[in-house]
Amino acid sequence: MKDILVALAKQAPKFKTPAFSRPTPFPKSGAAGDLISYPSLYSGIQEFLEPRDILLVDASTAAAILPMLLMPEDALYHDQMLWGCIGWGTPAAFGTAMADPSRRVILVQGDGGHQLTANQIGTMGWYGVNPIILLVNNGVFGVEEVLQPNTDPEKNKKYDELAPWQYHKLPEAMGCRDWFCPRVETNAELDSALKQARKHPGASYIEVVPGPKMANSAPPALIEQIYQARIPPAE
Repeated sequence: MKDILVALAKQAPKFKTPAFSRPTPFPKSGAAGDLISYPSLYSGIQEFLEPRDILLVDASTAAAILPMLLMPEDALYHDQMLWGCIGWGTPAAFGTAMADPSRRVILVQGDGGHQLTANQIGTMGWYGVNPIILLVNNGVFGVEEVLQPNTDPEKNKKYDELAPWQYHKLPEAMGCRDWFCPRVETNAELDSALKQARKHPGASYIEVVPGPKMANSAPPALIEQIYQARIPPAE
């Protein structure tokens, strides 16, 4: 077997190691008093991350954009891109926090997926883990609206609209104690909440309420990267 492998190695074509330029961080976006948008949310997450953090991203519009973040030293990134299983992020964040308490777990999740597995919040409180959860409350299955396609948040499909939960109240209702649970709408509020969450010794659950134009505004090219499908033009 060794002789065969050596002979094959000699015949195999040789390639130079490709060189890649270092990616640049997401630029800061939006004024402090502006309503939260996709660019301002993701650039805020970029600034917020620290070495050794573990970032988990649920299957959502965020999963099309956040893989392009410039991660800090020794930070980890996890998502569930292959099967697109919405709701995966909540139990995955709990398991990750249990597996390595020395790292800070940050979960970015849409409200659609979260409604499927939100009971795991109570389990997190019971076991005393301290993730930082960014729950994006846009009231709709945003990815599905983009894929249909739809870029008009005033004309969402009724079956994609979500029950209006009071998300920031969920941890308390599920028995979580000493959690930091703000509801934010502007870039300044988001920035302040992220800074407080980093300092808070317990878990944090930040309900992010974006501006009305954010619901269906994910770039179509990025959605195509997830589904490997062409989005037909709107009629």
